[in-house]
Amino acid sequence: MRSTRGGLGVLLFSMVLLTGCSGQGGGSPAAPVPPRASAAGEGARAVATFTPKRAASPGELQETAGQLQKRAAALGMAGVQVEVSGGSITASAVGGTREQFAALAEQGQLGFRPVLALAPSGVGGSAPVQGAAPAAGPAAAFGALDCGDPAQRTDRQSAPEAEAVACSHAEQQGVWFKFVLGPVAVDGKDVSAARAVLDDRNGAGWQVDLSFDAAGAKAFADVTGRLAAQVPPGNEFAIVVDGAVVSHPYVASAITGGAAVISGSFTADEARKLAAQISNRLTVALTLTDTTTP
Repeated sequence: MRSTRGGLGVLLFSMVLLTGCSGQGGGSPAAPVPPRASAAGEGARAVATFTPKRAASPGELQETAGQLQKRAAALGMAGVQVEVSGGSITASAVGGTREQFAALAEQGQLGFRPVLALAPSGVGGSAPVQGAAPAAGPAAAFGALDCGDPAQRTDRQSAPEAEAVACSHAEQQGVWFKFVLGPVAVDGKDVSAARAVLDDRNGAGWQVDLSFDAAGAKAFADVTGRLAAQVPPGNEFAIVVDGAVVSHPYVASAITGGAAVISGSFTADEARKLAAQISNRLTVALTLTDTTTP
């Protein structure tokens, strides 16, 4: 399913700056989403089945089921029931849709990676490259990557300690972007909380406020301090979710305080979805294998 979470600036100076401020005082938390009415009448339930992408223990499946339940609540799904059945997980909801169930299954694996190089992709001809891809490693993959082809917008993050290539998450003005990224500098597991917030004070629209634990706060401050001294695009920090770049803001100075903001062209639903996935990262990756709707 194509996602439009977060906008990408076409020019470096149009990219959103990561800030060290939490949303406290600067925005309104996401209001509860009213339950969605069922097209087949009140009480009609949709059912979905999820299967793990790897062998998982009963304990891991139970933990993952709990994470799905929390995600569903954050997304405003009504009357959700999640159960482990054998080696799979079944979820049902009043008036649930396949799109909602698919959102529950997305891994929500977040990582912050330094940008080494980027270029427009899928525009034909020789696109200008900003930065330089390493002579070894992902250089060949970067040159061959065409993010204009939907089949190539896959998760290419093979290992957190390795450089990787990636596509942007959303098309802007008919252009996709491709990236060479450095190793993960801050892992999403060090995010202690994420929430969707409407920045009604500064007019920035919907965004996702992140709070880091102690380890994440230190790593984030250290790496942003290093990036701030680099020239573009080496001063940019790619926010990567499930292998795609949600945004790649530049860094002006070290960001301390243990908080950051992901902002872009989010709708309310997109911000809630991203916050729910980051807050409840799935222990076991899932595939949505079957959906029965009223």
